[in-house]
Amino acid sequence: MTIAAANMANAIREITIERGQDPRTQRLMPFGGAGPLFGTLLARELEIREIVVPPYAGNFSAWGLLGADLTQTAARTRIMRLSDTAIAEGNELLAEMFAQLESRATGRDHTREIVLDMRYVGQEHTLTISVPGDGAISADADGIRDAFTADYDRTFGHVIDEEIEIVSLRATIRTELPRRAAEQQAAGGAVAVGGTVEAWSFTRGERLPFALVDRAAIGVDGLAGPAIVLEETATTYLDAEFHGRLGAGGILEMRDTKGV
Repeated sequence: MTIAAANMANAIREITIERGQDPRTQRLMPFGGAGPLFGTLLARELEIREIVVPPYAGNFSAWGLLGADLTQTAARTRIMRLSDTAIAEGNELLAEMFAQLESRATGRDHTREIVLDMRYVGQEHTLTISVPGDGAISADADGIRDAFTADYDRTFGHVIDEEIEIVSLRATIRTELPRRAAEQQAAGGAVAVGGTVEAWSFTRGERLPFALVDRAAIGVDGLAGPAIVLEETATTYLDAEFHGRLGAGGILEMRDTKGV
C-alpha cells in the first residue's frame, strides 16, 4: 500500500505542485469503494491535514451522474488568431450550432453556454476557456485574451509572449435538474460492529488493534484512530493519530492530530 500511495501522491503532485498549487493548503477527498482506504496514507505523504469522505463514497460517481444537469453540446474546429474579426466569425458558427442543438431540445427551459479551446500559436495542447454570452460571445478580443492569460498563468505558473489563437468553439445548452440531497444523521456513540481486528498502522509502523465501527454510529465526539469505518459502499481506514467525525450532510471528516 505504501508504494501505491506514493504513486497516487506523485499523480496529485503533477496537478498541484507542478502547476504552482500547494496541496498542503487543500482538503483531500477520497471516494470510490477503495479510495477511503488510502486517505490517511495520502494525507501524510502530501502533508495534508484534513480529509473529507463523502456519503455513499462507493457510489459517488453514480450519485453525481444522477444529479447532473442535462446538457447537449456541439463543437466546431476553426483555427483563428484571436481578434474581434475572429469573434464575429465565431458568433456565426455559434448561431448555427445553437440552432442545431435547440432543434433537438425537449422544450424545457435551458441556458446557453460558450467555451473556446485556445492556445498560444505553435502549441499543440489547448485550454478550454468559458466566455460570456447568451448564444453569442459578448466579450471583445481583449477581454478573452485576459481570461486566457489568467487561466494559463493559474494552470502553468507563467505566461508566454506569443499570439493567441482559437482552435475550436463549443456551444452547450444546459437544462437544470433538481439537486439531490440526503441527510445522514449520526446516532449514539461510536459502536464497534465486530470488536477489533489487528492491522498495520502506517503512522506507528507496527500492528495495532483497529476498532471496527459503523460509520452511521459515530457520535458527536467523533472517533479516534486506529479504526476501520464500515458502510455499505466503502471502507475507510482511520489510522492512529487521526480523528474522525461526522459533519454536515453525513460527510466523514478526518483530521491529522499529529502536532496539534
